[in-house]
Amino acid sequence: MMRRSASSTRPLSLLKEEKGLPMPSSARPSPRGVARQIRRKWPLYLLLAVVSLLLIGKFSSSSKPTSSPYSSTFKYGLSDVGEERREAAAPVKLEQPPDELLMAEDDLALQVEDPVLSPEELARATANEAETAASREAAKTEQLQAMIWFLYHGGVLPSIIPTKMSAKEWRDELGEAWEIKKTSAGTKHAQADSYSTEGEMPELFPGGWEDESKLRTRVTVFSKSYCPYSRRAKGIIGKYDLDPPPFILELDHRPDDMDAIQDALYSLTGRRTVPNVIVDFEPIGGSDEVATLHGEGSLEKKLLRGQTKFVFNANGELESHEI
Repeated sequence: MMRRSASSTRPLSLLKEEKGLPMPSSARPSPRGVARQIRRKWPLYLLLAVVSLLLIGKFSSSSKPTSSPYSSTFKYGLSDVGEERREAAAPVKLEQPPDELLMAEDDLALQVEDPVLSPEELARATANEAETAASREAAKTEQLQAMIWFLYHGGVLPSIIPTKMSAKEWRDELGEAWEIKKTSAGTKHAQADSYSTEGEMPELFPGGWEDESKLRTRVTVFSKSYCPYSRRAKGIIGKYDLDPPPFILELDHRPDDMDAIQDALYSLTGRRTVPNVIVDFEPIGGSDEVATLHGEGSLEKKLLRGQTKFVFNANGELESHEI
């Protein structure tokens, strides 16, 4: 009876595997089997991946970069450029001034404080301030009088702020504007009866013009024809018998210099709006102020100042009183 060899008892698949022969398709691992193994062992694979990443990070942080003579050149392109950049980035050290030049804030405040004045010095300083303020107001009054006189004769006001110059300089500016008007065309103002449209226009500021302006323009109202407040102020002033009548300038009828007039009025009177009532070349206010003065009875004294008023006394006799 013949015996089988040990190799003959092995499965055919193992023999083919040992001899390198192709295995049957049923013996090869299927994709489903591989996927099934991965699903069963994915926690192990994830743990191995995390441990590998931790080990790589630890070794990379512990390893120190080796210094190289070309490191600065590699970083900045050239070693010289690297040195210049490092020097520029270095903080600048300021030299400390000597102690005798240092001053505390309290000492500085003491030096800035005004010195204590004696009663005589304080009185002189107060008097000087009052004199300066009075001269400034007097200059504004002169400038306002010259501007009203200029406008009364139909001049077109230039765009110049009068308070930036003296009263004489302001009159010179108005005189130059008047000369330009004379050379262009001579026009007659509605209230300038003595001026003729024929021939040469007279000089704007002749001798005695101040007294003449006090007679003709001592009461002036800067108004706008459509403004209800202007109509209210003009109505109150119209209740008084003024001779000559007030000089009323409707700014909305003067498009060429309306803004310049309002700017000049703001500079001289502190009021740019209308109405702006001027009595004896001093501003008394607008519509509300005029109504208040009229209610108090003091507006009559301002408007009729220097005029003669005739009243009957208790005996029925007519008496004259200078207001």
